[in-house]
Amino acid sequence: MPICTDAYRNFTTNLERLNLFVQFSKALDLNATEIEKMKSELYWQKKSDETIEIREAILASNPELERDQAKLMKQIIEQQKQSENKFLEELVEQFHRSRDELLIIQLVAIADSYRSELSETLLRRKTDSLRKHKQEIIKLLSENPAISDWDVLYDDIVRIGVNTLTRNTKYQGWIEKIKNEFSLQIGLNHQDISQLEEIIATRNLLAHNGRIVNKDYLERSSAYYQCIGGCPLNLGDERKISHAYCLDAITCFNTVIDAVESGAWALLK
Repeated sequence: MPICTDAYRNFTTNLERLNLFVQFSKALDLNATEIEKMKSELYWQKKSDETIEIREAILASNPELERDQAKLMKQIIEQQKQSENKFLEELVEQFHRSRDELLIIQLVAIADSYRSELSETLLRRKTDSLRKHKQEIIKLLSENPAISDWDVLYDDIVRIGVNTLTRNTKYQGWIEKIKNEFSLQIGLNHQDISQLEEIIATRNLLAHNGRIVNKDYLERSSAYYQCIGGCPLNLGDERKISHAYCLDAITCFNTVIDAVESGAWALLK
């Protein structure tokens, strides 16, 4: 395998999950015969050389079968079927895991998009708040003295404001920023926001750290585990999630974003 960056490895890993998801999902619209055919094709894509391996293993333990080809073939077929069934069980489990992990990754991406878009809307409506970012704006103007088009300048100014609100900021920190900067009334309980931070921390492990728990996850999730009285994971553990966890995550994000939207709408309407 050629040397590549962690970013590229994460990209290919996530792409493989997505391809698996798309490929196996095709079975949902097929009849039973077509499903079995597709499963078999998937198996042989992965195990094209297994017949030879099975034959060699059987003969290694029972060499006399070399003289009884019919019996040998029967054993090969039986072992192939066992191997295929095991492979398909593992494939279904991997499909479910990939589906759930992709759901969490996409859920957080959607929430991040909402954060950026709402920040821009608030800044464009409440232009006075851009004064709070005057140092960054002055720096932009000094670095780009040729800017003369107001629309271009204004878009750049808003972009700086959005970056200031969201860059290197946890979701909870962003909510506190917009509450203070725009005097929003956002009603959230501590458990909801701490659960959201744990979900985002889980997403980071799934997308960037091969599911392995790191210090960032432990720090970001500690408040949530305190809220629910649960036992946090240990450094180096594998972060496994269930479909029930995903459904709870959707509910949590809906609760948090509904509260944020309610506070923002009261200001913008």
